[in-house]
Amino acid sequence: ATSTEKIRHTKTSINI
Repeated sequence: ATSTEKIRHTKTSINI
């Protein structure tokens, strides 16, 4: 996975 994907996943986790 690309860095952007990881960052996006992290952002979603924080949002939840």
